[in-house]
Amino acid sequence: MPDESQISKFEMQLDRKLHAMELYYQHEDKPDYQEIIVNSKPRIEVTYSGNYNDTTTYLILEFSMQKEHFKKIIHDKTKFEKNLTIDINNHCFSNISDEIVEKVALELENDDGNDWRLQSGQKQNIEIKDNTIIKRIWGDDYRFRFFLSHKSDVKAETHRLKENLEKWGVSCFVAHDCRWHSKLVQSWHFKLVHTKWYSE
Repeated sequence: MPDESQISKFEMQLDRKLHAMELYYQHEDKPDYQEIIVNSKPRIEVTYSGNYNDTTTYLILEFSMQKEHFKKIIHDKTKFEKNLTIDINNHCFSNISDEIVEKVALELENDDGNDWRLQSGQKQNIEIKDNTIIKRIWGDDYRFRFFLSHKSDVKAETHRLKENLEKWGVSCFVAHDCRWHSKLVQSWHFKLVHTKWYSE
């Protein structure tokens, strides 16, 4: 069984191997594949078969792609992954005998700087801007805020929890207590806290 903590031979030669694949796709006039190789960030995960007699190191090769490139291949993603797996195994392992790429995965690159939900135009973010309503719900002082949801049969216990948390400087809004409840539930600005009696 291979040691998953070790760097694979393929990974040690990764940049040279990908350059070879880029030249291969250039020669074969496959610009879509060439674009994937050149414009993505590769990452290798080492896996194993689970069979102690199998000394082969199995690799998952992930290509992280920017949104613009990912959108071009998304409808044929499975086809690209399958063909890349075949081509890389056929052309990159002439000097490596005990490793194989089990799977190529094409993934969308993380974009931590942008809110993709907001950019989609589909995000619904209901925000209450009326200060009178906000003060009525939370009080005048700025404190840590909790939105308490509960089952109807533990309403009294939830109100006691609210009163006890007030003593510790926590402002609570109890669900179902006002006509703005439905809007508040849909808002992303409230942290839901379930009482210990809330089981579903």
